[in-house]
Amino acid sequence: SRPMISVLASPSMLLRQASALPPEINPPMYLKIFQVSSASMSFLASSVMAVMVTLLGNEGLSTPYRRIIFGLSISDILQSFALLTGPWFIPESKVSVAGEKEGTLCQMNGFLSMVGSSGVMMYTFLLCLYYLCKLKWRMSDDAIKFKIERRFHAFIVVFNMVVCSVALAMDAYHTNAVLVSFCSFAAVPTGCAINPDLYGECDPVIEARVDFFIYLVNVLLPAICLIGIIVTMSLLYHHAVVLYQTVEKEVPSSLRRSTRRRSARSSNEGSTDDNIETPQDQVQNLSRLYRRETMIQASCYVGAFSITYVPMMTGMLLTMLQLYPPFVTAMGIFCYPLGGLLNILVYTRPKVASIRRSNPECSRLRGLW
Repeated sequence: SRPMISVLASPSMLLRQASALPPEINPPMYLKIFQVSSASMSFLASSVMAVMVTLLGNEGLSTPYRRIIFGLSISDILQSFALLTGPWFIPESKVSVAGEKEGTLCQMNGFLSMVGSSGVMMYTFLLCLYYLCKLKWRMSDDAIKFKIERRFHAFIVVFNMVVCSVALAMDAYHTNAVLVSFCSFAAVPTGCAINPDLYGECDPVIEARVDFFIYLVNVLLPAICLIGIIVTMSLLYHHAVVLYQTVEKEVPSSLRRSTRRRSARSSNEGSTDDNIETPQDQVQNLSRLYRRETMIQASCYVGAFSITYVPMMTGMLLTMLQLYPPFVTAMGIFCYPLGGLLNILVYTRPKVASIRRSNPECSRLRGLW
Protein backbone atom coordinates (compact mmCIF):
# COMPACT_ATOMS: atom_id res chain seq x y z
CA SER A 1 0.00 0.00 0.00
CA ARG A 2 1.15 3.54 -0.66
CA PRO A 3 1.33 6.29 1.99
CA MET A 4 -1.68 8.56 2.14
CA ILE A 5 -2.60 11.69 4.05
CA SER A 6 -5.12 10.61 6.63
CA VAL A 7 -7.12 13.84 6.53
CA LEU A 8 -7.66 13.85 2.75
CA ALA A 9 -9.02 10.63 1.33
CA SER A 10 -7.98 9.51 -2.12
CA PRO A 11 -10.54 10.54 -4.79
CA SER A 12 -9.95 7.29 -6.63
CA MET A 13 -10.48 5.22 -3.49
CA LEU A 14 -13.65 7.10 -2.58
CA LEU A 15 -14.91 6.79 -6.15
CA ARG A 16 -14.29 3.05 -5.87
CA GLN A 17 -16.72 2.99 -2.95
CA ALA A 18 -19.53 4.74 -4.85
CA SER A 19 -21.79 1.73 -5.16
CA ALA A 20 -24.46 3.68 -7.08
CA LEU A 21 -22.34 3.62 -10.23
CA PRO A 22 -23.07 0.94 -12.82
CA PRO A 23 -20.46 -1.82 -13.16
CA GLU A 24 -20.29 -1.63 -16.94
CA ILE A 25 -18.30 1.08 -18.72
CA ASN A 26 -21.14 2.32 -20.88
CA PRO A 27 -22.51 5.80 -20.00
CA PRO A 28 -25.92 6.92 -21.32
CA MET A 29 -25.91 8.33 -24.83
CA TYR A 30 -27.64 11.52 -23.70
CA LEU A 31 -24.54 12.47 -21.70
CA LYS A 32 -22.43 12.40 -24.86
CA ILE A 33 -25.09 14.37 -26.73
CA PHE A 34 -25.09 16.99 -23.95
CA GLN A 35 -21.33 17.23 -24.07
CA VAL A 36 -20.98 17.51 -27.86
CA SER A 37 -23.86 19.99 -28.15
CA SER A 38 -22.57 22.28 -25.39
CA ALA A 39 -18.98 22.06 -26.61
CA SER A 40 -20.04 22.94 -30.17
CA MET A 41 -21.85 26.09 -29.03
CA SER A 42 -18.96 27.09 -26.81
CA PHE A 43 -16.37 26.46 -29.53
CA LEU A 44 -18.31 28.61 -32.00
CA ALA A 45 -18.90 31.39 -29.47
CA SER A 46 -15.23 31.56 -28.42
CA SER A 47 -14.08 31.54 -32.04
CA VAL A 48 -16.40 34.45 -32.83
CA MET A 49 -15.19 36.35 -29.77
CA ALA A 50 -11.53 35.82 -30.73
CA VAL A 51 -12.23 37.14 -34.23
CA MET A 52 -14.16 40.12 -32.86
CA VAL A 53 -11.30 41.08 -30.56
CA THR A 54 -8.46 40.69 -33.07
CA LEU A 55 -9.92 41.60 -36.47
CA LEU A 56 -12.89 43.91 -35.91
CA GLY A 57 -11.99 47.55 -35.26
CA ASN A 58 -8.61 49.26 -35.40
CA GLU A 59 -7.35 48.48 -31.89
CA GLY A 60 -6.53 44.79 -32.33
CA LEU A 61 -4.72 43.48 -29.25
CA SER A 62 -3.41 46.90 -28.23
CA THR A 63 -5.11 47.07 -24.81
CA PRO A 64 -4.92 44.80 -21.76
CA TYR A 65 -8.67 44.19 -21.90
CA ARG A 66 -8.60 42.90 -25.46
CA ARG A 67 -5.55 40.72 -24.78
CA ILE A 68 -7.22 39.17 -21.74
CA ILE A 69 -10.39 38.47 -23.71
CA PHE A 70 -8.28 36.93 -26.48
CA GLY A 71 -6.47 34.67 -23.99
CA LEU A 72 -9.79 33.66 -22.48
CA SER A 73 -11.18 32.83 -25.93
CA ILE A 74 -8.16 30.75 -26.98
CA SER A 75 -8.27 28.81 -23.71
CA ASP A 76 -11.93 27.99 -24.17
CA ILE A 77 -11.36 27.02 -27.82
CA LEU A 78 -8.83 24.43 -26.62
CA GLN A 79 -11.16 23.11 -23.94
CA SER A 80 -14.20 23.06 -26.24
CA PHE A 81 -12.26 21.32 -29.00
CA ALA A 82 -11.13 18.62 -26.59
CA LEU A 83 -14.67 18.06 -25.31
CA LEU A 84 -16.15 18.22 -28.81
CA THR A 85 -13.77 15.59 -30.19
CA GLY A 86 -13.55 13.53 -26.99
CA PRO A 87 -15.97 10.76 -27.98
CA TRP A 88 -13.88 10.06 -31.10
CA PHE A 89 -10.45 10.38 -29.45
CA ILE A 90 -10.90 7.75 -26.76
CA PRO A 91 -9.61 4.21 -27.47
CA GLU A 92 -12.01 2.04 -29.46
CA SER A 93 -12.05 -0.54 -26.68
CA LYS A 94 -12.90 2.21 -24.13
CA VAL A 95 -10.53 0.44 -21.73
CA SER A 96 -7.10 1.50 -20.51
CA VAL A 97 -5.00 -1.42 -19.32
CA ALA A 98 -2.37 -1.17 -16.59
CA GLY A 99 1.14 -1.27 -17.99
CA GLU A 100 0.06 -0.16 -21.49
CA LYS A 101 0.60 3.38 -22.76
CA GLU A 102 -2.61 5.25 -23.58
CA GLY A 103 -3.26 6.11 -27.22
CA THR A 104 -1.77 9.35 -28.54
CA LEU A 105 -5.16 10.84 -29.39
CA CYS A 106 -6.49 10.20 -25.88
CA GLN A 107 -3.34 11.67 -24.32
CA MET A 108 -3.59 14.83 -26.42
CA ASN A 109 -7.32 15.07 -25.75
CA GLY A 110 -6.69 15.06 -22.02
CA PHE A 111 -3.80 17.50 -22.36
CA LEU A 112 -5.86 20.04 -24.37
CA SER A 113 -8.82 19.68 -22.04
CA MET A 114 -6.78 20.44 -18.93
CA VAL A 115 -4.77 23.28 -20.53
CA GLY A 116 -7.95 24.95 -21.79
CA SER A 117 -9.91 24.45 -18.58
CA SER A 118 -7.18 25.87 -16.36
CA GLY A 119 -6.65 28.79 -18.74
CA VAL A 120 -10.34 29.70 -18.77
CA MET A 121 -10.49 29.76 -14.97
CA MET A 122 -7.39 31.90 -14.55
CA TYR A 123 -8.20 34.32 -17.38
CA THR A 124 -11.69 34.85 -15.96
CA PHE A 125 -10.13 35.82 -12.64
CA LEU A 126 -7.63 38.07 -14.44
CA LEU A 127 -10.48 39.82 -16.27
CA CYS A 128 -12.25 40.53 -12.96
CA LEU A 129 -8.98 41.84 -11.51
CA TYR A 130 -8.61 44.10 -14.56
CA TYR A 131 -12.04 45.63 -13.93
CA LEU A 132 -11.11 46.25 -10.30
CA CYS A 133 -7.84 47.97 -11.23
CA LYS A 134 -9.43 50.04 -13.98
CA LEU A 135 -12.59 51.21 -12.22
CA LYS A 136 -11.69 51.30 -8.52
CA TRP A 137 -7.98 52.11 -8.53
CA ARG A 138 -8.06 54.13 -11.80
CA MET A 139 -4.93 52.44 -13.16
CA SER A 140 -3.89 53.26 -16.72
CA ASP A 141 -3.52 50.57 -19.38
CA ASP A 142 0.25 50.90 -19.22
CA ALA A 143 0.27 50.49 -15.43
CA ILE A 144 -1.94 47.41 -15.66
CA LYS A 145 0.24 45.99 -18.43
CA PHE A 146 3.56 46.29 -16.61
CA LYS A 147 2.40 45.66 -13.03
CA ILE A 148 -0.21 42.92 -13.47
CA GLU A 149 -1.00 41.72 -16.97
CA ARG A 150 2.40 40.56 -18.18
CA ARG A 151 3.06 38.63 -14.96
CA PHE A 152 -0.32 36.93 -15.09
CA HIS A 153 0.07 35.99 -18.75
CA ALA A 154 3.47 34.47 -18.01
CA PHE A 155 2.18 32.63 -14.93
CA ILE A 156 -0.86 31.22 -16.75
CA VAL A 157 1.20 29.94 -19.69
CA VAL A 158 4.02 28.50 -17.55
CA PHE A 159 1.70 26.93 -14.96
CA ASN A 160 -0.55 25.27 -17.53
CA MET A 161 2.26 24.02 -19.76
CA VAL A 162 4.35 22.70 -16.87
CA VAL A 163 1.54 21.01 -14.91
CA CYS A 164 -0.23 19.53 -17.94
CA SER A 165 3.04 18.46 -19.60
CA VAL A 166 4.19 16.76 -16.39
CA ALA A 167 0.83 14.97 -16.22
CA LEU A 168 1.31 13.89 -19.84
CA ALA A 169 4.83 12.62 -19.17
CA MET A 170 3.65 10.78 -16.03
CA ASP A 171 0.89 8.99 -17.97
CA ALA A 172 -1.97 10.52 -15.97
CA TYR A 173 -4.45 10.93 -18.87
CA HIS A 174 -6.69 7.93 -19.46
CA THR A 175 -10.24 7.03 -20.34
CA ASN A 176 -12.53 8.04 -17.52
CA ALA A 177 -14.72 5.11 -16.43
CA VAL A 178 -17.57 7.38 -15.36
CA LEU A 179 -17.46 9.88 -18.23
CA VAL A 180 -16.40 7.73 -21.17
CA SER A 181 -16.63 10.66 -23.59
CA PHE A 182 -13.24 12.34 -23.18
CA CYS A 183 -9.89 11.57 -21.60
CA SER A 184 -8.91 13.09 -18.28
CA PHE A 185 -7.09 12.26 -15.06
CA ALA A 186 -8.00 8.61 -14.42
CA ALA A 187 -6.45 5.49 -12.94
CA VAL A 188 -5.85 2.26 -14.86
CA PRO A 189 -7.16 -0.24 -15.68
CA THR A 190 -10.34 1.58 -16.65
CA GLY A 191 -13.10 0.77 -14.20
CA CYS A 192 -10.77 -0.19 -11.36
CA ALA A 193 -12.04 2.72 -9.27
CA ILE A 194 -15.64 1.53 -9.69
CA ASN A 195 -15.37 -2.23 -9.35
CA PRO A 196 -11.88 -3.61 -8.67
CA ASP A 197 -13.24 -7.17 -8.48
CA LEU A 198 -14.48 -6.93 -12.07
CA TYR A 199 -11.81 -4.74 -13.69
CA GLY A 200 -8.81 -5.36 -11.45
CA GLU A 201 -6.96 -3.32 -8.86
CA CYS A 202 -5.79 0.17 -9.81
CA ASP A 203 -2.13 0.69 -10.58
CA PRO A 204 -0.96 2.28 -7.29
CA VAL A 205 1.71 4.47 -8.94
CA ILE A 206 -0.61 5.96 -11.56
CA GLU A 207 -3.43 6.23 -9.02
CA ALA A 208 -1.22 8.34 -6.74
CA ARG A 209 -0.31 10.63 -9.64
CA VAL A 210 -3.96 10.96 -10.70
CA ASP A 211 -5.03 11.85 -7.15
CA PHE A 212 -2.44 14.62 -7.01
CA PHE A 213 -3.49 16.21 -10.30
CA ILE A 214 -7.19 15.91 -9.42
CA TYR A 215 -6.66 17.82 -6.18
CA LEU A 216 -4.49 20.45 -7.90
CA VAL A 217 -6.36 21.10 -11.17
CA ASN A 218 -9.94 20.00 -10.48
CA VAL A 219 -10.39 21.09 -6.87
CA LEU A 220 -7.80 23.58 -5.62
CA LEU A 221 -7.45 25.75 -8.75
CA PRO A 222 -11.22 26.24 -9.36
CA ALA A 223 -11.75 27.05 -5.68
CA ILE A 224 -8.97 29.67 -5.66
CA CYS A 225 -10.23 31.28 -8.88
CA LEU A 226 -13.84 31.35 -7.67
CA ILE A 227 -12.83 32.97 -4.38
CA GLY A 228 -10.72 35.51 -6.28
CA ILE A 229 -13.61 36.37 -8.62
CA ILE A 230 -16.04 36.82 -5.72
CA VAL A 231 -13.59 39.01 -3.78
CA THR A 232 -12.70 41.27 -6.74
CA MET A 233 -16.32 41.70 -7.81
CA SER A 234 -17.41 42.40 -4.23
CA LEU A 235 -14.74 45.10 -3.93
CA LEU A 236 -15.85 46.60 -7.23
CA TYR A 237 -19.50 46.66 -6.21
CA HIS A 238 -18.57 48.23 -2.86
CA HIS A 239 -16.70 50.91 -4.82
CA ALA A 240 -19.81 51.58 -6.92
CA VAL A 241 -21.97 51.93 -3.79
CA VAL A 242 -19.49 54.32 -2.15
CA LEU A 243 -19.32 56.38 -5.34
CA TYR A 244 -23.12 56.60 -5.48
CA GLN A 245 -23.32 57.71 -1.85
CA THR A 246 -20.60 60.31 -2.45
CA VAL A 247 -22.45 61.77 -5.42
CA GLU A 248 -25.65 61.93 -3.40
CA LYS A 249 -23.90 63.87 -0.65
CA GLU A 250 -22.09 66.24 -3.02
CA VAL A 251 -25.29 67.48 -4.68
CA PRO A 252 -26.16 70.58 -2.61
CA SER A 253 -29.44 70.31 -0.79
CA SER A 254 -30.29 73.88 -1.85
CA LEU A 255 -30.12 72.81 -5.51
CA ARG A 256 -32.39 69.86 -4.83
CA ARG A 257 -34.91 72.13 -3.05
CA SER A 258 -34.69 74.63 -5.91
CA THR A 259 -35.31 71.89 -8.42
CA ARG A 260 -38.35 70.66 -6.51
CA ARG A 261 -39.80 74.20 -6.26
CA ARG A 262 -39.24 74.75 -9.98
CA SER A 263 -40.91 71.44 -10.80
CA ALA A 264 -43.90 72.27 -8.58
CA ARG A 265 -44.25 75.73 -10.14
CA SER A 266 -44.08 74.29 -13.65
CA SER A 267 -46.71 71.72 -12.73
CA ASN A 268 -49.09 74.40 -11.47
CA GLU A 269 -48.62 76.41 -14.65
CA GLY A 270 -49.23 73.36 -16.84
CA SER A 271 -45.69 73.40 -18.20
CA THR A 272 -43.78 70.26 -19.14
CA ASP A 273 -40.37 71.71 -18.23
CA ASP A 274 -40.29 69.46 -15.20
CA ASN A 275 -39.50 66.56 -17.50
CA ILE A 276 -36.17 68.13 -18.41
CA GLU A 277 -33.33 66.74 -16.33
CA THR A 278 -31.07 69.17 -14.54
CA PRO A 279 -27.28 68.58 -14.54
CA GLN A 280 -27.57 67.35 -10.96
CA ASP A 281 -30.24 64.84 -11.99
CA GLN A 282 -28.04 63.61 -14.80
CA VAL A 283 -25.09 63.07 -12.44
CA GLN A 284 -27.28 61.15 -10.01
CA ASN A 285 -28.82 59.03 -12.77
CA LEU A 286 -25.40 58.18 -14.16
CA SER A 287 -24.24 57.20 -10.68
CA ARG A 288 -27.27 54.93 -10.23
CA LEU A 289 -26.68 53.41 -13.66
CA TYR A 290 -23.01 52.80 -12.86
CA ARG A 291 -23.89 51.07 -9.60
CA ARG A 292 -26.59 48.96 -11.25
CA GLU A 293 -24.43 47.94 -14.22
CA THR A 294 -21.51 47.11 -11.95
CA MET A 295 -23.69 44.86 -9.81
CA ILE A 296 -25.17 43.11 -12.86
CA GLN A 297 -21.80 42.60 -14.57
CA ALA A 298 -20.19 41.31 -11.38
CA SER A 299 -23.08 38.90 -10.86
CA CYS A 300 -22.76 37.72 -14.47
CA TYR A 301 -19.07 36.87 -14.11
CA VAL A 302 -19.60 35.04 -10.82
CA GLY A 303 -22.67 33.29 -12.23
CA ALA A 304 -20.98 32.22 -15.47
CA PHE A 305 -18.01 30.77 -13.60
CA SER A 306 -20.29 29.01 -11.11
CA ILE A 307 -22.50 27.49 -13.81
CA THR A 308 -19.45 26.19 -15.66
CA TYR A 309 -17.41 24.73 -12.81
CA VAL A 310 -19.52 24.36 -9.66
CA PRO A 311 -21.46 21.27 -10.93
CA MET A 312 -18.17 19.49 -11.63
CA MET A 313 -16.77 20.55 -8.25
CA THR A 314 -19.99 19.42 -6.57
CA GLY A 315 -19.73 16.04 -8.25
CA MET A 316 -16.18 15.70 -6.96
CA LEU A 317 -17.20 16.59 -3.41
CA LEU A 318 -20.15 14.19 -3.51
CA THR A 319 -17.79 11.51 -4.76
CA MET A 320 -15.61 12.14 -1.73
CA LEU A 321 -18.75 11.54 0.36
CA GLN A 322 -19.25 8.23 -1.47
CA LEU A 323 -22.11 9.67 -3.55
CA TYR A 324 -22.39 10.30 -7.28
CA PRO A 325 -25.98 11.11 -8.31
CA PRO A 326 -26.65 10.75 -12.07
CA PHE A 327 -28.30 14.19 -12.12
CA VAL A 328 -25.10 15.86 -10.90
CA THR A 329 -23.14 13.94 -13.54
CA ALA A 330 -25.50 15.11 -16.29
CA MET A 331 -25.38 18.73 -15.06
CA GLY A 332 -21.59 18.66 -14.94
CA ILE A 333 -21.27 17.27 -18.46
CA PHE A 334 -23.80 19.76 -19.85
CA CYS A 335 -22.52 22.88 -18.04
CA TYR A 336 -18.76 22.24 -18.15
CA PRO A 337 -18.37 22.95 -21.90
CA LEU A 338 -20.60 26.07 -21.80
CA GLY A 339 -17.87 28.44 -20.63
CA GLY A 340 -17.23 30.02 -24.03
CA LEU A 341 -20.90 30.67 -24.76
CA LEU A 342 -21.46 32.22 -21.33
CA ASN A 343 -18.30 34.30 -21.65
CA ILE A 344 -19.36 35.87 -24.94
CA LEU A 345 -22.81 36.66 -23.50
CA VAL A 346 -21.22 38.36 -20.49
CA TYR A 347 -18.64 40.10 -22.69
CA THR A 348 -21.26 41.61 -25.03
CA ARG A 349 -23.92 42.37 -22.37
CA PRO A 350 -22.79 45.98 -21.56
CA LYS A 351 -22.77 46.96 -25.24
CA VAL A 352 -26.13 45.30 -25.86
CA ALA A 353 -27.57 47.11 -22.81
CA SER A 354 -26.21 50.43 -24.12
CA ILE A 355 -27.79 49.85 -27.55
CA ARG A 356 -31.14 49.00 -25.97
CA ARG A 357 -31.06 52.13 -23.80
CA SER A 358 -30.59 54.23 -26.94
CA ASN A 359 -33.11 52.15 -28.92
CA PRO A 360 -35.77 50.76 -26.54
CA GLU A 361 -37.51 48.92 -29.38
CA CYS A 362 -34.39 46.85 -30.07
CA SER A 363 -34.51 43.29 -28.71
CA ARG A 364 -31.59 41.63 -26.91
CA LEU A 365 -31.05 39.20 -29.77
CA ARG A 366 -30.95 42.00 -32.34
CA GLY A 367 -28.63 44.05 -30.14
CA LEU A 368 -26.28 41.07 -29.82
CA TRP A 369 -26.23 40.69 -33.61
